[in-house]
Amino acid sequence: MKISNARDTTHERPTPEEAECLDDIEVATYTRRNRKKTSIVWQELIVVKLVDGTKKVQCNNYKIKLAKNNDGTTTQYKRYLNGCVKRQTWKYDQAKLREVVSHMIMVHY
Repeated sequence: MKISNARDTTHERPTPEEAECLDDIEVATYTRRNRKKTSIVWQELIVVKLVDGTKKVQCNNYKIKLAKNNDGTTTQYKRYLNGCVKRQTWKYDQAKLREVVSHMIMVHY
């Protein structure tokens, strides 16, 4: 077994010349990308920036502005959309209703 007397250079301070070289190296800065909004609430709501710089969430139907959370949760927006009357995606069709009712009467009579 051979014992080496070599010094460990990993914890030494750099010489002034090496320090200058390290200062000249540009550090790559990374910008944070915005994540894709995958929740279904973003089909009915948009993020708006007010004059004072605050961000709010605005309903496309009523133009009501809701508080925007920084943590990205959308539960309160889903609750709002469940009660949004203008958001109804179905249409009332008297002919279709008459057909369904007559079918129900024939099946259950």
